[in-house]
Amino acid sequence: MARYRLVASAILGVAIGILISGCAGLQGQSAAVDQSGEEVPPDASSEPALSVPETYQAISLAVLAGDAESAVAAYQRGRVEDPYSEDQQVLLGNLYLIAGEIVQARDTLTAVLESNPDNIDALYLLALLEGAT
Repeated sequence: MARYRLVASAILGVAIGILISGCAGLQGQSAAVDQSGEEVPPDASSEPALSVPETYQAISLAVLAGDAESAVAAYQRGRVEDPYSEDQQVLLGNLYLIAGEIVQARDTLTAVLESNPDNIDALYLLALLEGAT
C-alpha cells in the first residue's frame, strides 16, 4: 500500500510540474484543431471552451482536489494552441495516468516517445506506469 502512495505522490508531483510548463502552450483565442491542423467548429451541444486562466485554474484545482477526471475534462475543454505538441501530450498523458485511465495514458505517452525517444517526462511517467502495473 505504501508503494502505491509513493507512486501516486510522484505522479501528482510530476503532474503539477508538467501542468505549470504545459499550460504555457495554452492560448485564449485559438480555436480547436484536429490532428491534421484543421480548425474544428465548436459543437453546439458541448460545454463552451475555457479561456487560458480558466483552464489553468480548473486543471490545478481538480488535480489538487484529487479529481483527475475533472482535470482531464478541463484540459479537453481548454483552448490549446497546439494540442499535439509533445508538452501538451505529456500533460494529457499525465492527467490520464492520475485519472486511472491507464490504457489512454500508455498510448499517449508511447506516441510521444515514438516521435522523441529522449523526452524525459514521458519516459519517467511511462516508467512509473509500468512499475505500478
